[in-house]
Amino acid sequence: MNETPPRKKSSLKENIAAAFRSPVFLVRREATKARWEQVRERLKLSRVKISMRDRKRKASKSS
Repeated sequence: MNETPPRKKSSLKENIAAAFRSPVFLVRREATKARWEQVRERLKLSRVKISMRDRKRKASKSS
């Protein structure tokens, strides 16, 4: 029998948590967030433009 205690294998969850805390990941995540913000802004703007166009179309049809 070995007297040395078995080395605790780090669980997948722990590995993922460590990866999430790594600076490279944090930087990448911030960059991704910023990119997403831009995409969402564009989507919002295009949606507003589309709804304006639809409103104009509906107005022209009803008159």
